[in-house]
Amino acid sequence: MAAKKRPRNSAIDVKLERGGIRDIEFVVQCLQRLHGGAEPWVRHGGTMLALARLQDKGFLSGAEYGQLASAYQFLRHLEHRLQFADDRQTHRLPADPAALELLARRMPGGGGSAEWLLRETRLHFEQVIEVYERVVHSRTPATGAFSQSAGRKTSNVVRALDQRAPRLSAALARAHLRRGYGAFENFLERLSTDTARLERLDADGDLAACTLDLFEHSPYFAEELIRTPELLDQIGQAPGVEPAPGDLADLRRWFRREMLRIQSASICRSHPIFDTLIRTSELADAVITRAYEFAIAEVRGTHPPENRAYEPAGQMWIISLGRLGMREFDLASDADLVFVLADTDAAEMQFWTRVAARLIDLVTAYTGEGVLFAVDTRLRPNGGGGPLVQTESAVKDYFARAAEAWEGITYMKSRAVAGDAGRAEKFLHQLQEVDWRRYGQSGRSRSDLRQMRLRLEREQGASHPLKAGRGGYYDIDFLLMYLRLKSAGIFFKVLNTPARIEVLESMGHLDRAEAQFLHDAATFYRALDHGLRVLSGHAEGKLPTSESQLETLAALLKRWTPIALGDLSDIGSRTRGMFDGLFG
Repeated sequence: MAAKKRPRNSAIDVKLERGGIRDIEFVVQCLQRLHGGAEPWVRHGGTMLALARLQDKGFLSGAEYGQLASAYQFLRHLEHRLQFADDRQTHRLPADPAALELLARRMPGGGGSAEWLLRETRLHFEQVIEVYERVVHSRTPATGAFSQSAGRKTSNVVRALDQRAPRLSAALARAHLRRGYGAFENFLERLSTDTARLERLDADGDLAACTLDLFEHSPYFAEELIRTPELLDQIGQAPGVEPAPGDLADLRRWFRREMLRIQSASICRSHPIFDTLIRTSELADAVITRAYEFAIAEVRGTHPPENRAYEPAGQMWIISLGRLGMREFDLASDADLVFVLADTDAAEMQFWTRVAARLIDLVTAYTGEGVLFAVDTRLRPNGGGGPLVQTESAVKDYFARAAEAWEGITYMKSRAVAGDAGRAEKFLHQLQEVDWRRYGQSGRSRSDLRQMRLRLEREQGASHPLKAGRGGYYDIDFLLMYLRLKSAGIFFKVLNTPARIEVLESMGHLDRAEAQFLHDAATFYRALDHGLRVLSGHAEGKLPTSESQLETLAALLKRWTPIALGDLSDIGSRTRGMFDGLFG
């Protein structure tokens, strides 16, 4: 049985409260009983592994899995710390404020306050309840994913469409939803009291078609719309029509709205994949720029500069690397960031280190509006062991003396996203010249890069075959970076993959056929990666095992590339052939 609602005046029980541990376990057991006959693999006793397997087979969406897994881990951590503190089997939060404060500080990554702990606990409860209601009450054998031709029990909310929204009802019938039908029913239930939006869906055929398309092909965005029906207003709107807001909570809401605008255009209008990635990168840039402004203002108020006359105004440059550096940032990408301080401002290093740390907190903090995106700072000189913020001369000295070849090529995909753009660009130009003198004029870099690529294949190829496996995207990336390194005396401010290929062809490093293949292969890999993110809401390293998810992925892929999913092996073989031809 699911847990009953606890009396209002009782202490919060992390196990028995609605949305607590017991409810999560009940959802898992319910789905295992429902699907375990056809898929014995999901009948695993461990809750976390069972959740992963249910998601892998398509019985939980990516969003549902993320919410349940996050809540289960959080509540289990909380339960263990409760029992450790009291040395007894208890599941109730203490009523004493001091004890609650101490418990909060003991949580991993804790916010350090009783208020934070209660807020996070209640947020997890709410999210579990939402998934519980959907899964336990809606996902029965009669309303699962089966086709129109096989027959389907129609819910009251769908039958009511004939009267309330006849054109939407006709569009739903024409769409022949299979995988997204149950989720769309849930969405209609949420809209049942929102007459204005239901009328918009009925009146606007393009909006209805795109919404149905999202529900059929993107479980992640289907969940987003069910959770926040107001996001419907963003579908079909041109990305970037609103400026980034000045309030942090508004910034998070704006990010979600803009992301849906961009991705709905990608899915429904088949926007070219690299155009979509540029838009998503610009969205991330805007978030970082505004968070930088927030961080300066906050730190200035709490820990002013040593020199009270000092005016902080962009003297620290935020350099993006990796996918964001190339303007190929996507849904659920991490932002690889490096913080560099102008030499003239080294005396205020402590102030700017606080600003950098605060910026990371603002971007990565989990709130009711969700996480903006993850930030990774390990690509700075000396990795995680190096200072978070480093002066421009310290960075240049590191690259002149100690950096390895792979670090040199990593910074070939760098650009400034915040801070004094002119000075940052000059710094990156100088850094590239250091790279070129050290690696571009040396034959050693070819051997070093080959070894680095093969090491990534050994270490990550099995878990991330599409990226790190033999013939995966890294083969293209390393090949292009090496050819770029050979010509690094020329500075290019921003180059995404198609632009890099075009430049290398114009310089004679690639012939027309080679350039065309690399462009087609890069588009295929980025489209495949994008489709996986659209399905699940997070980055995936390999193809799904579920036939249903593979069908959806193949349908998505056709929107961005003529290369079919079944051609993956051939593309990988030809890509590795080009890599071997260059690196030996």
